[in-house]
Amino acid sequence: MVKRLTCFSLLIFWALLLSCEDVEPAFQYPMTFAKTRIIPKGKWRVFTKKGEVTDKNALRNLVLDDDTATFRYAAENYILKSGSIDLVRIMGPNEGWVRSYQGIMDCNVSAVESGFVLTRIDTTRGTVCGEQFTRHFSYYIGSVMPVVFNEFLGSSTRGGYCFGYSTTQKFVFNGHTGAFYAPYILYAVRTITNEPPIYAGSTYLNNNLAHGFYEHLDQNQSISLMEYQLLFERK
Repeated sequence: MVKRLTCFSLLIFWALLLSCEDVEPAFQYPMTFAKTRIIPKGKWRVFTKKGEVTDKNALRNLVLDDDTATFRYAAENYILKSGSIDLVRIMGPNEGWVRSYQGIMDCNVSAVESGFVLTRIDTTRGTVCGEQFTRHFSYYIGSVMPVVFNEFLGSSTRGGYCFGYSTTQKFVFNGHTGAFYAPYILYAVRTITNEPPIYAGSTYLNNNLAHGFYEHLDQNQSISLMEYQLLFERK
C-alpha cells in the first residue's frame, strides 16, 4: 500500500513539473513599444444622420473628388509622421506613459476587452465653438469617451459662443503584449447643400469607432471617414 502511494505521489510530482514548462513567464516590466507603420483598415466611408451611404449617385453629392488622396496624405503626414503617439512604455500593471509631439505624458493603465487604455494623469483643456463639448460630435465618434470634469463659457461674440472644457485624455490600444495597434479615425464633417459639399476640415482621433455615432450628426451634415491602425512593436 505504501509503495502504491509513493508511486502515485511521484507521478503527480512529475506531471506538475512537466506542466510548468507550458506556463508563459510573467511580464517583464518595463516594456517599451515603438510605432513602426500605419495600416489602412477598409476603405473610406460616408455617413449621414440616417446611417452609412452606399448608393453611388448619393455619394457624388456628399463627397469631394479628392477625398481618398486627402485622407491618404493626412494619414501619412499627420498620424504616422508627426501628430500621433510614437512611443509607449508600460512601467507596471497599472502605470505607464506615452510620447507624442506634446512630450511624455504619464498615464494610468487599465485593461479593456479589446486591449488596454492609458489615461493621462494630468488634465487637459480644450475649446469648442457653437456648443458644449459633451454635445459636440467629436465627443461621440469614439467608443472610449474622455472623462470631462467641467465645461464653461469661454467667449461670446455677436451671438457666437465658444465653450471651454477640462478633461483627461485617453489613449486607446487594441491587442496585448508583443505587438498591438493604436486605432485612428480620420474624418471630415461637411454641410450638405445644393451646391458642391462645403469642406469643413479634417481631423483625426485615436479611438475605435463608436456604434451609432452618426446619430449625433445634424440633419444637414455628412461625414467622410477612414479607419487606420498604427502598429506598435516591442523594442
